[in-house]
Amino acid sequence: LRSRSSQQALDTLETIRNALETTTVQHSGYDMSFTASIGVTQVCRLDDSFEPLVKRADLALYKAKETGRNRVEFHIGEER
Repeated sequence: LRSRSSQQALDTLETIRNALETTTVQHSGYDMSFTASIGVTQVCRLDDSFEPLVKRADLALYKAKETGRNRVEFHIGEER
């Protein structure tokens, strides 16, 4: 999310997550609902490729899943 602060990015992703959670879709006579676990990070000036960025986002995603799912987590700093 370009030109957004970390908090603005989190707020936007939380809005998206909430929209998914509150949407019901009917398919073949069944009501289907959705949730999302979202991991996000920011580009660091030391990133020399997409790999460290993806690793940090992946860590944030796993944290979201481990801490209850259906949430947004932000990872700051280097991958561990």
